[in-house]
Amino acid sequence: GQIQPVYFFHGQEGFLIEEAIARLKKDILIPGSEDLNYHLLSGPSTRIADIIHQCQTLPLLSTRRLVVVREAEALSGSEGLIPYLDNPSNMTCLVLVAGKLDLRKRLFLALKSRATEVLFSALNDSQTTLWMKEMARTLGITLSPEALDYLKERLGNDLYQIHNELEKISLTMTGTCKIEAKDLTLNVGSNSGRYKFLCIRPEEFPVIPAVTADIEFSLEPD
Repeated sequence: GQIQPVYFFHGQEGFLIEEAIARLKKDILIPGSEDLNYHLLSGPSTRIADIIHQCQTLPLLSTRRLVVVREAEALSGSEGLIPYLDNPSNMTCLVLVAGKLDLRKRLFLALKSRATEVLFSALNDSQTTLWMKEMARTLGITLSPEALDYLKERLGNDLYQIHNELEKISLTMTGTCKIEAKDLTLNVGSNSGRYKFLCIRPEEFPVIPAVTADIEFSLEPD
């Protein structure tokens, strides 16, 4: 959809907030112009005047800037930003990120009516499983329902850890693989693990339909 001038992201699911910011960066910033048009600010150390200045700065080599303010709940004198919300720049996308919503603050009340608000609530078990399945598909791997349950049982609802483990699996794959729960044995929570996949690679093995690959790896630096 159309990029809005002001977004208000808040909630407990930090990974999904980071994904949303990454999508905005991809949609807004022209490759090669990120250093010129992306500005990240931290609420505890940022003045309202600095936010407004960044938002009113014209983009360079691009049609729009992206300004992200993390920990917006810690902004001092935050009500000073309200006049900007009434007339935001059409050349800047401002994203305010808060972990906790405090409706006693005038800024948050104003954001709820004058910005595009997105709540990132913690996912429940079924939502986490659906997210895991979609993330696996995005990474180019196929997990059986039993494999999804296996990982979910060991990793819980921590999307950061789930994403890291799925990336490990995708990095060890070659060919077309469908991963079953019995093929997975991993040391969860470390930088190394052991996966065993049944990989179908007809282009490499035109006679033998399947080959078992027993793969060890470590992501730790040498």
